Amino acid sequence: MKKSIFITTIFLVVCLFLNITTINAATAASANISSNKSNVTVGDTVNVTVNFTAPVGAAGFIFNYDSSVFTCSSVSSGAKYNKGTGKVGLISTDPISSVTFTLKAEVIGNGNFSISGFTSSDVDGKKYTSSIGKSSVSVTSNKVPDPVKPKPVDPDPVKPKDPVKPKPVNPQPVKPEEVKPEVVKPEEVKPEVVKPEVPSNEQEEIDSLKNTNNESGFGNFIKNYWAIILMFITIIAVSIFIFFKRKMAK
Repeated sequence: MKKSIFITTIFLVVCLFLNITTINAATAASANISSNKSNVTVGDTVNVTVNFTAPVGAAGFIFNYDSSVFTCSSVSSGAKYNKGTGKVGLISTDPISSVTFTLKAEVIGNGNFSISGFTSSDVDGKKYTSSIGKSSVSVTSNKVPDPVKPKPVDPDPVKPKDPVKPKPVNPQPVKPEEVKPEVVKPEEVKPEVVKPEVPSNEQEEIDSLKNTNNESGFGNFIKNYWAIILMFITIIAVSIFIFFKRKMAK
């Protein structure tokens, strides 16, 4: 009998402890803030979410952020958000576990998001013991990267070979051949001399005079012959001098 009473007492104590724990767990709710991105570029959006540790039917808190860097574009259904005061309120017959804010990065900067003044109750209107776990989160808005410029494509990848430069040719003046004029020797025409019959004495005198004339005539002939040759040589030398002078002038 005593043993049965002891077992029953222990069972009741355990049930009472479990009931008290369940009541305390159901009457406490905590809010935590988080974001799906820590870095964005200007023009991108980020989702900032406030999660509740217990499902709530009604809740209220203040949502703060830097409106000079980000702008709020939407809030999840069931929640009302006053952008001027930052107050958020939600009432639902269905349990709500979170509220999500969608914000757009407008300029370069660092945005800090935070919550405060959290209160909550269950779907039956019973107030929770409300608290805030993680109260803030930071998101950086960065510059839009410059577009990558494509490298210019060489239409002709085969480089042409260097042109072969011709070697300069120095023309050498052609020396004209020296043409030696042929000197035509005049044929000596010996006139037939009719010897008149003269006396022997006179004949001797005539022969002596003839020899004298022949010697003087041959000497004149030799002098005239060299004069002609000298004249031709002078003409050729002058012609060659004039020819080279004209070539040098060009």
